[in-house]
Amino acid sequence: MFSKIKHPEDDGDFKVSGWGYRHQQCLILFFALTTAYSMRACMGVALVAMVDNNLPELTIVENHVANDSVFGQHIANITNDSLRDGFLHSLLFVPPYPQFKWSKKTQDIILSSFFWGYMLLQIPAGQLAYKYGARYLLTTALFTNSVLSFCFPWAAFYGGWVLTMIFRIVQGLTQACIIPGMHTMFGKWTPLEERGRLAGWAYGGQALGAVLGLPITGFVASSPLGWPGLFRFYGILTGIIGAVMLKFGVDSPAKHPKISSAERRYIEERLGNDNENKKNPIPWSSILTCPGMYAIIIAHIGQTWGQLTLYSEVPAFMDKVVGVNIKANGLLTALPFLCMWVTNFFFSWFTDMLIVKKILSVRNTRRLANSLGYFPAALGMIALAYLPKNIYIVETLLIIICSFSISAHVGFQINHIDISPNYSGTMMSISNFVSNLVGSCSPLVAAYFLTDVTNEFLWRKVFFVAAGLYFFTNVIYLIFATAERAEWDSTKKMSIDNELELMAFDWSMQIQSVILSSFLWGYIFLQIPAGELAASLFLFQKMPTPWKAIFTSLPFISLILTHCGQNWGFWTLMTEIPSYMKQVLGVDIKANGLMSALPYISMYLLGFPMGFLSDYIIKKKWLSITASRKMFNSIGLYGPALALIGLSYVPAGDVTLAVLTLTLVVALNAGHYTGFLLVHIDMAPSFAGTLMGITNCISNALSIVAPLVAGAIISDENNPSEWRKVFYLSSAIYIIGSTFFNIFGSCEQQSWNTSEETEHEEKTKI
Repeated sequence: MFSKIKHPEDDGDFKVSGWGYRHQQCLILFFALTTAYSMRACMGVALVAMVDNNLPELTIVENHVANDSVFGQHIANITNDSLRDGFLHSLLFVPPYPQFKWSKKTQDIILSSFFWGYMLLQIPAGQLAYKYGARYLLTTALFTNSVLSFCFPWAAFYGGWVLTMIFRIVQGLTQACIIPGMHTMFGKWTPLEERGRLAGWAYGGQALGAVLGLPITGFVASSPLGWPGLFRFYGILTGIIGAVMLKFGVDSPAKHPKISSAERRYIEERLGNDNENKKNPIPWSSILTCPGMYAIIIAHIGQTWGQLTLYSEVPAFMDKVVGVNIKANGLLTALPFLCMWVTNFFFSWFTDMLIVKKILSVRNTRRLANSLGYFPAALGMIALAYLPKNIYIVETLLIIICSFSISAHVGFQINHIDISPNYSGTMMSISNFVSNLVGSCSPLVAAYFLTDVTNEFLWRKVFFVAAGLYFFTNVIYLIFATAERAEWDSTKKMSIDNELELMAFDWSMQIQSVILSSFLWGYIFLQIPAGELAASLFLFQKMPTPWKAIFTSLPFISLILTHCGQNWGFWTLMTEIPSYMKQVLGVDIKANGLMSALPYISMYLLGFPMGFLSDYIIKKKWLSITASRKMFNSIGLYGPALALIGLSYVPAGDVTLAVLTLTLVVALNAGHYTGFLLVHIDMAPSFAGTLMGITNCISNALSIVAPLVAGAIISDENNPSEWRKVFYLSSAIYIIGSTFFNIFGSCEQQSWNTSEETEHEEKTKI
């Protein structure tokens, strides 16, 4: 790396390796982040001091309330001695301090409520930092946190857990401005060759904040100042940092009154920045269609969840399972984060050297750093779930996890700046919003698992979830991450024509198929829970779901297979017909919509006579219920299968024949409405919703693959022979699913549909 840069108009040489104003700005950001994270991390240990459910509830006499609750909260550890200090005690300046009887779920709601506010302002904060500059945004956030923290004890005592939660939400709203504001400043102050060290150094405040916050919390909470003194300490400290930001913080080198022209030029040349881009509209369509952006978001989710588990749940784990007292708890919980802060310097230097020496590309450097942060953390979490709960073993393992996890700060966390220095704050606000939206569930999931906070087997589930997210989110990041500077980051003002061009996407068939199948990823998620919920809400006689009997029933398995065949064919047609109409038949988009809809209109209309005919056949006893269902199911699946084979041979360009064939394919599919779909009810009326939830979940999970397979097969969308393969495959699956149902399907009501008591009652009535 260059050590000196000489400019004719400068009096002396500018030393890149020397201290500069870019270092000063990162130092200020470091202090701001350290304070914010110290305040955030303290809450987990603070609750250990604030809550004691084992103390007896005592009546508060002449102390503003006349019973054992304040706004619905239960308070312990208050006696008549409280009255001796009168006014000072009412302000919580002198002991004894109240302790609250808050359940673990209430505590976790308080912990997670910070993130409800935190995620809400992420995207607006990025916009504000981009439009008005980060300096005033950060200053306002710090001053507001100062006031809220100082008043926090009064909110807890006089407002109960509800007002405590509200204060936490507002703190989250203001701290939402910090990370996007920092990233906006990094985009103006950190050259690529120093980005790992400068941004990594500033982001080290996350670790140091925990290092300082956790032991400070333990010592102050156990001192005469008590837990109220802890929040007042942070209120004063945050106010001081806010004043420093207001006095010395500067949005960009161009606005700094004292920076040398050499240092300013060095920064701006390596960033390729000027001030004209500040007036440019944010290219939302480009940002939101950038694969690298989504890789960052996924990685950010894994990191946020893991961090919250470490920050919020580890203090309780140390207290309830390992048995560490609150004073030692803060110190021991902080030790891993101290190691994290120290190793941060190594990873920051290491990644910069890999880039400067050209050992690895920027992209591979970010991927390596992220993997060093995630994979060891995932393995450590799994080990934490099984190793003996000895303080020395647990502490050593936590040190290893934290020491490596900091590497992600020079992985995905500064990847935003690589892709777009000009819009890095906006990109960070988006990824931070999504990650904290998901991350806010972390304490709630922990509360769901931890019905007994002293049970180490329940804690194992908490650590498994964190480990799984660390692993899978990093795998996705490794596949899709990029570090190339985006074209839309150009400093030239985009014209309206350019903006309009961005609205038409050059997406391959494979990408279109991923988008089409993505709906089903969410759709399948709640199928089985929805069936169970419906059964529990609307069955007058509640019976346990006979899961074993259901999954060992051959007729039910035949239902699953025929449902899979139906969904594969249906979603192939639903998602691929418009592309087929356009690419092979040459139908324009206006006519395309109408022609693609015509087959489904026919399907809707044909459903009425098929339903009537099915009931009529059963009523007249021409066929048994089972035979009737199989006949109409065969019409619904065999018919489309044969018609699809015919469709594959329709001459290219023959729109009329193609539409008629498609209409036949889809219209005949109406047979399944009175076929296998009704068999769920025939087999087990009491559990029909659960059965449908299971078959719909499995069949739609398979349906996710259908558009992806079509995308994999069709490399040339204009080639009819490739579309033929897609139609052949759907035909085969239609036939296999229906054949299995015809062999093993049954409409007889299953023995597990009713309990023995219900059967007895029915016989008695008869």
